[in-house]
Amino acid sequence: CVDLVAQIERELILAVSTYQVADAEGGLSGGLQSKVIAAAKSLVPKVIESARTTVNGVRYLRDRIEETATILKNVAQEMVIAAQEMGQDMFELTGESLRAYLERDKNGYFNLINALKMDAVRKAESRNGVDVNDDNALEKYHLSLSTNADSDEHKIFEHSPGDGRHPGKLVLIFLGNFQHLGDDQAGLYKFAKVEAENEGYEVLTFRVGDLYQQSVNEVAALDSFQLHPDVVLSQTKTIIEDRMQRKGLFAESQQITIVGSGHYSRGGGTGDKLFGSEDSVRELLGGATLKATAYIDAVSLDNGDSVARRPAAEHFFNVYQEHTHSYIDIMPGVVPGLPPALPYFDFGQGQPVRGQYIAGAENELQNYGTTFTHLTIDDNLAQLMIDKVLSSL
Repeated sequence: CVDLVAQIERELILAVSTYQVADAEGGLSGGLQSKVIAAAKSLVPKVIESARTTVNGVRYLRDRIEETATILKNVAQEMVIAAQEMGQDMFELTGESLRAYLERDKNGYFNLINALKMDAVRKAESRNGVDVNDDNALEKYHLSLSTNADSDEHKIFEHSPGDGRHPGKLVLIFLGNFQHLGDDQAGLYKFAKVEAENEGYEVLTFRVGDLYQQSVNEVAALDSFQLHPDVVLSQTKTIIEDRMQRKGLFAESQQITIVGSGHYSRGGGTGDKLFGSEDSVRELLGGATLKATAYIDAVSLDNGDSVARRPAAEHFFNVYQEHTHSYIDIMPGVVPGLPPALPYFDFGQGQPVRGQYIAGAENELQNYGTTFTHLTIDDNLAQLMIDKVLSSL
């Protein structure tokens, strides 16, 4: 294994050394080829370390040398552009440097972030290169995102198999931003998940990604996109697909025919991505029926706007609040000096975070006005909404 890793490192360094300034699209001038190559080479050890510490990581990297080298060259190119913009000889991937770059050139900053995240998203989409027909390998991969994750924060999902009282029925729970699995402050986790489990249902509970933490505070290594929303969404899709197709961790599970789901905040944005159209439901659930879905203050993954589309479920329930508060109030740990212009957290330059009225919801009362804030509505209405979902299954 040591020899293989050394060989991969040599091949990556050789591959990134083929960078040509002509590959750039107007952002670089002649004489910078050596800087881009040097920056790309500096990233290789981080890629190697990430591969060594993830399930199937070395094999995945071995099979994708050229593809990985292309990504590293793109990242290095953006680093050199950033250095030019900042008047530096070289740009370091540290939180301090990234925050300074964000304040100076938001578009350039997000070009760099997008270049950095590409490999993580592709790995998530391919299950880190694991063969989906190898149940043992796939189960190991699933567990790396669940019970064997290195921390509660990095757990993407939890699975409760149910007690057999509701064969063929599956309940999906999607938490909100800043909520991790095991979070005793998350209403859907401590009320809805527990209720569904106590009633004997099989339950899959998911967290959503955390773009603020990953793109502003911790982008100091290529594996820091572990919780990027695009990465987590891709992992969420593949986990549900594998459950529906009974693969990996779910190989011995029963066939699912009926699904219900509950979503809070950006978990509602996940619901909009997964269940917003009949085509997307069929793609994910196959022949199973999406029987009931409930949104609590649903917010888009794309831009922080309210989710406005009814999901393609037979029964749908929706609640939201209209409490006015600054986005700073609902973003723990935000440094006031940061510009309030991060697209994912912009919310229209500080507009309140909340859902909205959605036509087609079956519950008469959707708008709870100023009774609750975005932080308290899930605690107060999670039980009501899961009761509606479960009674519809």
